[in-house]
Amino acid sequence: MKTLISILLCSLLAACGFQSIKLVGYGKKLDVPVYEACFFDKFEEYRSLTSYLLSVEVEKAEGQINYYELTIDGTNTEDSGEVFTPKSFKESKEFLENIVNECSA
Repeated sequence: MKTLISILLCSLLAACGFQSIKLVGYGKKLDVPVYEACFFDKFEEYRSLTSYLLSVEVEKAEGQINYYELTIDGTNTEDSGEVFTPKSFKESKEFLENIVNECSA
């Protein structure tokens, strides 16, 4: 019975044009602070290379960033949810590696 209800619910959602949400946020407390100017240079570089909309909020002290929240919005892309989730995770991980390797204080 539960299976039948699940199938009917999925069919109903598909018929109503339901689309998966393609918006994720990744927050990271950095072990080693990074320089603010370098961080934003790398963020703009990432923004220019991706088809996703990006936004970032940071916590900083003395011109160095020690925490950031990166939001990745794939709503206006053709990527399915199955593509968006792992791709956005991979991109956020590469962004983190770049800022740690190139911007550490």
